[in-house]
Amino acid sequence: MRPNSYEERTKELTTRLEEQLTQFANQTEFKRYLTFMASMRQYSVDNQILIFMQNPKATYVAGFQAWKKHERYVQKGEKGIQIRAPIFEQQPVLDPKTKQPVYENGELKLENVLVRYKWVTVFDIAQTAGEPLKTTRDFVNERFQTDEDAQRLYDQFKNYLNQFKQLHVAEKTYSIHEEGRGYFVPSTNEIIINASETNPVAKLSTLIHEFAHAQLHGRSGDYREATRAHKEAQAESIACATMAYLGFDTSHFSLGYIATWAKDTELMRKALFEIQATLEKTLATLDVVLHPQLYEQLEQI
Repeated sequence: MRPNSYEERTKELTTRLEEQLTQFANQTEFKRYLTFMASMRQYSVDNQILIFMQNPKATYVAGFQAWKKHERYVQKGEKGIQIRAPIFEQQPVLDPKTKQPVYENGELKLENVLVRYKWVTVFDIAQTAGEPLKTTRDFVNERFQTDEDAQRLYDQFKNYLNQFKQLHVAEKTYSIHEEGRGYFVPSTNEIIINASETNPVAKLSTLIHEFAHAQLHGRSGDYREATRAHKEAQAESIACATMAYLGFDTSHFSLGYIATWAKDTELMRKALFEIQATLEKTLATLDVVLHPQLYEQLEQI
């Protein structure tokens, strides 16, 4: 690597990343990214955006050597995707008061500390050939398609939240025109779903939307003081990404407020971090609801 190439690459990709953030003012582009975000759960927001802007069709990425371990090989002529990898070093743990190294059982206590980042090259699975890759998707349904799928998942999700979370989900009949399809009550930690809604897909997306509100805007939520528009954009983004991940149509989702985020790249980045953290919790909950034995099976393999 020639001198200053790291700095040049950093400047180039950082500039492109900032430009990508402003492009999310377009609802269609932002929806594409939300779908992409849900499929790249293991990466940071910045790396998700870097992958998206270099290869928006990517589904599963790994480094050259990692693919070799899976007996897959990068095909000749393929252009890699640049992401940032953290570099950690072991350093002594310091006492917060004395600032002196801490010892346990006579041995120096160490911790991993992030010291810097480096650029690394990864490739999407579509850029490789070889043995079929065993992924989580091999143990779960590929995608949901029908109203029956939506109704079954809605019932399972509702029952799980009532049984295992500090939430209460109930159905109540009222006019959709008056109150919408559902709402969250922070004071009682209660989600109300409109029993008048007959579309199972709409009921499922509403439950996911209100579950996002419960996580973000409940009594212990970090964003309960945010503006109503900000709260709705958070919840709707999470619902949109989750439904896309499950395979349902997301064309009806309205994400108008994201244009406000996109006017300020730092605000947009912050909003994406908020969405990513809650989206991961939502998807992890759905993983357990759908396949409670999934992690046990993966551990055995």
